[in-house]
Amino acid sequence: LMGEVVTVDWTSLKRGGSVGTGTFKTVFSASHDDRDIALLHIRDGAAVALEKTIFMSLGAHPRLATCYGQTKDSEGNHYLIADLALHGSLDQVIEHYGSKITDAVRLAIVLQ
Repeated sequence: LMGEVVTVDWTSLKRGGSVGTGTFKTVFSASHDDRDIALLHIRDGAAVALEKTIFMSLGAHPRLATCYGQTKDSEGNHYLIADLALHGSLDQVIEHYGSKITDAVRLAIVLQ
């Protein structure tokens, strides 16, 4: 995410199902312009600005999801548009592969 966040028309998105729910947000799969994306519905509207700021401060990195834009549905709910993690959230990956993850990899995850 560089500079301004692009605003995308809600009606141009093809929304799929929920892929994960956390304390502060729900992530939905979607597509836009034939690209698979994640829609991050942040339940506390005030936290949207903070989430955007965090994405901007992280910048582009091959191992981090990139935020590409934002949108708002017909009910006024705000969403951020980001890369869709093909293997799910870090929590899901750890739960699925937990017994196969070495201590060295666990330490690397914590240090990141």
